[in-house]
Amino acid sequence: SHFHYIDNTFADRKINRAVRNFPKALKDFILLPLELVTYWRLAKRAKELVQEKKFDLVHQVIPVSPRSLSFLDDVGAPVVIGPMNGNMTYPEGFAETHASGTTFAQKPLRAVSEWAHHLVTGKKKAAALVVANERTASGLPKAVRPERVHMIVENGVDLGRWKAAKVSLPDSPRFIYVGRLVHWKAVDLLLSAMGSLKTPATLEIVGKGPDQAALEQQAAHLPAHIDVQFKGFLPADDVRDHISKSTALILPSVWECGGAVVLEAMACGKPVIATDWGGPQDYITAETGILVPPTSPDQLVQGLTAAMETLIAAPEAAVAMGKKGRARIESHFSWAAKCQTMLKIYNSVLSEKSSDQ
Repeated sequence: SHFHYIDNTFADRKINRAVRNFPKALKDFILLPLELVTYWRLAKRAKELVQEKKFDLVHQVIPVSPRSLSFLDDVGAPVVIGPMNGNMTYPEGFAETHASGTTFAQKPLRAVSEWAHHLVTGKKKAAALVVANERTASGLPKAVRPERVHMIVENGVDLGRWKAAKVSLPDSPRFIYVGRLVHWKAVDLLLSAMGSLKTPATLEIVGKGPDQAALEQQAAHLPAHIDVQFKGFLPADDVRDHISKSTALILPSVWECGGAVVLEAMACGKPVIATDWGGPQDYITAETGILVPPTSPDQLVQGLTAAMETLIAAPEAAVAMGKKGRARIESHFSWAAKCQTMLKIYNSVLSEKSSDQ
């Protein structure tokens, strides 16, 4: 393999440092022009390499947003873009409480995205566009031909690493959250749901983020029979071991395009409780976990509590869910299976190229 790097400019580094602590929505808006310039520079170098090396095919894997521009037009070789995942919105009732201004920033950007694709035509001219789901496909430029769009969930799992030594349940209810401690992950609502449990239970929170202090303060006021443990950042193998000792993984996020940790927990033979929104909808079935509708913050809290109580009351069912989750990962989400799917897309593109010559 040969790697070609496009280094950040002095201005890139200065601006990134300057906005590091800005609110997410404002930071994303400010950094968008820098992002576009960076992808233009990458595309320019890619075109040069195609001419130098005579590549048969170019695969652009980032950015993952279907609305982002691709500058890889007229490259000299067919272009495959993706897998993409995005075109997210917040559930109705959560934009005000958990979006932190993101919804406001998105509106003008999405309004101009279709117009921008008329000027920057990489996606319109791509030989294949790979998307994770229909939601993502609906964010592609309208001029994209449907037969060029392929569906494949972008996340996968290393089955050798993500596995439990044995499929079992802990002696007492023990739930785990793994992820950043940021507002849209709705860990505050998970803590509220824990506080509604009548049964003594433990929640391990693995991860770091700007909301940690507020979450620790909230956890300190929960009933005495609820034990919340903040574990901080842990290496992957330690995360696997903690998941393997839990009753279930819980992901209450209301903005989750993917959610790889859901797949990792399923690979460890554990059921998953998650918000019925975004990426987890692509992963979890009724046989492998519980999806909670995000109708409103209060109802999400109630749903998370009910889901935990369901697994606490039926431990054998929780074990069965975990086993079926592992089987689903092996059949649908292993990297080997995904590689085979991508190879089929490559071969289809190259076959079309040969027929056109």
